[in-house]
Amino acid sequence: ATPHYSMIIDQMSYGHRWINRTFGPDFLPTTGWQIDPFGHTREYGSILSQMGFNALFQGRIDYQDKEKRMKEKSMEMIWKTDDNLRYNNYMFTGITPTGYYPADGVCLNCYYKNNAPLLIKQVKAQSAGYRTNHL
Repeated sequence: ATPHYSMIIDQMSYGHRWINRTFGPDFLPTTGWQIDPFGHTREYGSILSQMGFNALFQGRIDYQDKEKRMKEKSMEMIWKTDDNLRYNNYMFTGITPTGYYPADGVCLNCYYKNNAPLLIKQVKAQSAGYRTNHL
């Protein structure tokens, strides 16, 4: 829940080495996903940006913050991760509308004819919290 920054760096370094060795440098990740954090720190964003990440998606935030962001259409933002860095100090950050769950009523492992229209309806409803047409 609250790892020391050195453990984050060690784990990411290990993972990046494995991906580079297995698939090559073109497959190194540039987008992060915090599925279930216990808070979001600027330091984590700074570490990711210095490792070459340019985007981060967060799966869970405080419900009051989420309600406010949905109303203000600010579920996406440019996060300034570190005031002291000259480069790599900004990261596109998005908040997933349903946390780490699929849209309400949508079964991603099922196939039935009403799934696609329901998914489209849910995506349109969720898009209300975003300023762009990319969700």
